[in-house]
Amino acid sequence: MYYRNDGTRSSRLISQRVFSTDKNFISFPGVYRVTQTLTNMNLVYRKLSGFRPVAKSYSLKFLFIAFLGIHIPLIGLIVFIVLFPGDIPSSTIFLLTLALTLAATVATLLVLKGLLSPLHITKAALEQYILNRALPDLPMEYPDEVGILMHRTQETIVKLDNLIEEKKDLIGLLSHDLRLPLANIKLLSDHLKSAKNLSEKDQADIATMIWNSAQKQIRIFQDILNILKYEDIEMNNLSVRELSPRTMIEAAWTEMEQVANSKKVNIVINEQYHGKILADRQVFPQVIKNLLSNAVKFSRPGNTITVNIDQKDAHHLISVVDTGTGFDNDHAEELFQRFTEQRKKGTDNEPTIGMGLYLSRKIVNAHEGTLTAYSDGPGRGAVFTISLAA
Repeated sequence: MYYRNDGTRSSRLISQRVFSTDKNFISFPGVYRVTQTLTNMNLVYRKLSGFRPVAKSYSLKFLFIAFLGIHIPLIGLIVFIVLFPGDIPSSTIFLLTLALTLAATVATLLVLKGLLSPLHITKAALEQYILNRALPDLPMEYPDEVGILMHRTQETIVKLDNLIEEKKDLIGLLSHDLRLPLANIKLLSDHLKSAKNLSEKDQADIATMIWNSAQKQIRIFQDILNILKYEDIEMNNLSVRELSPRTMIEAAWTEMEQVANSKKVNIVINEQYHGKILADRQVFPQVIKNLLSNAVKFSRPGNTITVNIDQKDAHHLISVVDTGTGFDNDHAEELFQRFTEQRKKGTDNEPTIGMGLYLSRKIVNAHEGTLTAYSDGPGRGAVFTISLAA
């Protein structure tokens, strides 16, 4: 963290390669040293990284400098003999060799110390993150072993920081979204227990409200389970196989048919492509479920949802089209943010925690595809399109 002289907290440092020179900032001990070192990456290491024979090997850089250091006295002695031919006293040769050896040793040690700068930078970046949660901006362009170390360290710190932020968001979500339905259930239960002479209709109404609150909790718990299940999905842990888009759509619709029927929402599958797609059968159907669930949630009674299956320009396309509440298309990308502020209740006041589209895009991205959203504006429906390479 950074603090201004007036004691107020500023935003956390995101990029430290270019360090702020604003004198109103006071850093924790060591942060300036880390950043200054990042800014002035040791010249020798940078130059050697541009020298093709040793660019991809950190150990070869050390051997190259050591080789030069060992041979400097010999080269110096040869140059001296060439420039000053004739009888040279042995004492002069001894002193010259000694001086050149000492000079070469000091120079070699200084250069080798400079080659250690990437390791010092990485160590200091880890320490500053542990102590101050200061995100570094380690160089990621160097191809040798220490360059890979800096790259992996940077990625790991960023991922860890994201997990910490997600944990905070999840705690905030649990404390906010679960507290209300629980409070409602407690309040209604107390009223049902303490109230006297309630009519059967009143009892039925209270029971319905309790049921609705419980259903809201179940939906929130399901969303949270999905977060935990799919948050860390990556391409390398997918098991892709041929799947039928229509089969996935029909299976997903069967699960939500009761909810759709209660809103009198229908579905039409427009199948222009009848083949298969390559996807993970465990996680990809969740994308279809999320998109159809959203379409039902934001459709008005009597609306029809259209699902188009097509293939164009070597891409499989699956689009879910509804005629519901829509959104401002300028904020389309915000819909895919984790715990997005663009979340809103459905047309029947269905709750949402703003994670479905975020997880859906994450799954599609893991399949090396894209998921996009489009709307002509509020009240004019929406189109969500999945594109996968054929």
